[in-house]
Amino acid sequence: MSGLRGITLEEFTAWLFLILLLIGSAMPALADESQKKYLVETTYDKPVTSNYEEIKLLKETTLITLEVMSPSDVTSATEEWVKIVWKIIDAFNELQTLSASSDLSDHISALSKAQMIKSDLDKLKRYSQANENAIPVLPEIALERFFKDQGGYFEKKATEEIRTTSRIECLEQSKIAYHEGGKISESSMLDYEAKMLSMRYNWDMEIADDEMSSAEYYLSKAETCKDSSDFLTLIGGFMDAKRASEHIEKALKIYKRHEDDKMVSAISIKQRIDALVTDFGRKSGGYFVTIAGVFIWIAMYVLRSVGGWIEAINDTRLGDELIAV
Repeated sequence: MSGLRGITLEEFTAWLFLILLLIGSAMPALADESQKKYLVETTYDKPVTSNYEEIKLLKETTLITLEVMSPSDVTSATEEWVKIVWKIIDAFNELQTLSASSDLSDHISALSKAQMIKSDLDKLKRYSQANENAIPVLPEIALERFFKDQGGYFEKKATEEIRTTSRIECLEQSKIAYHEGGKISESSMLDYEAKMLSMRYNWDMEIADDEMSSAEYYLSKAETCKDSSDFLTLIGGFMDAKRASEHIEKALKIYKRHEDDKMVSAISIKQRIDALVTDFGRKSGGYFVTIAGVFIWIAMYVLRSVGGWIEAINDTRLGDELIAV
């Protein structure tokens, strides 16, 4: 403190201002150096699990670009485009996992994610620092190849699917992938195939749904008769149940052709109809046995009467012959 006693207030203020000025001028350089270090280290540690060589090269190119930049050139804009690069690397890692799956839904998710990467690429192209080093070109090449690969996957999958709705989905996804990958003619061909198959499917479903509605209508009518004790009512219910059976068989045939989910409901209705037909057959059978017994008794009575009549006629003829002798 004794050293400061000889300094006036004006001199102390001037020295303090100078010190603060020197510290302030050094701060941006320290901030720039810290920002560059953060971007370099994070890029270096960024894992690349994608099999696309362009993505590995993307990381290396970004790292070299950052390392040769002076700290003063590393701005907030630099951090923005580098973070987009990180996002693209992570997305390609996820694409690798999803596209290696045997689950169709994972491939559909991969295609959706790839379209999001395309949006990120458009953002990356707006930064001059990234464009100067051709950084957006690398993921763009990888993405185009990914779309073409997935287009082929979905096209092949469409030939293997037995469920029509899944086939249509595969054709639609293949169309999208080929279009995004620049294979326009293949995309147009698959678009036409998907539309034709969809039209045929919708037409068949309309017919099958009408048949199932008819089956449910006749089933409902038949079920109102199942507890009746009237023979004619039972016969009417039995006929309605048979009509319901004919309609549900037609519906099932169409649903099975397309391996449609409605097949489960149709089978359930068929089981109810079959049980009802059996029940009507059992109840009607008792009536038929009774009626048949009556007819047999009448027939035997008639035959016995006819037999006696024939015997009487024969006796009369024999008497006439004896008198004539």
